[in-house]
Amino acid sequence: VGQAVLGVGIGSDAGIGAAASATRFTQDVSAAIVGGSVTGTSNDGVGVHAFNNQQTFAITSGIAGSGTAGITGSVAVDLFDSDTRATIDGGAQINTGAVTVEAETFDAVGGVNGALAIGGTLGAAGAFNVATMQDRTLARIGSEAGDDGTDVTASGDVTVAASGIDRYSGLAISAGFGGNVGIGG
Repeated sequence: VGQAVLGVGIGSDAGIGAAASATRFTQDVSAAIVGGSVTGTSNDGVGVHAFNNQQTFAITSGIAGSGTAGITGSVAVDLFDSDTRATIDGGAQINTGAVTVEAETFDAVGGVNGALAIGGTLGAAGAFNVATMQDRTLARIGSEAGDDGTDVTASGDVTVAASGIDRYSGLAISAGFGGNVGIGG
């Protein structure tokens, strides 16, 4: 997801500008073998793979100018919430070569926020980035509650792996210029 937001305010006595962007991702991804039977030879394999990928980038800018007071701000808010599960459970009976159960989550948030205010007396500007990432990534054989009768017999490797990667890169820049007071934050 990509966003670009610009807020501009210009006036003779007061210029007020504001820009805001908000992104909320809620995503659940599951891959499972629940119950049933899978039988193969030693050359066969069974794989259960779940992959969850969420990415966003935003550019948010506020600009204000006035002969007296210029006031502006920009804010970007990104909220990620995901569940990624790869499981073999529910009494499944697996008899084969290799068995792989993998769950992966990859989240990436990027943003550039800027605010510029110029006023003859007062220039005040602020820029903020906020991001939260709540990911739950699970790979499992059998139930969370205990023995559910799931049985995996493999003549090769059995791999159960879960990984999660969260990346955030943000830049917030603000500047306020005024004849008497300049505030940037």
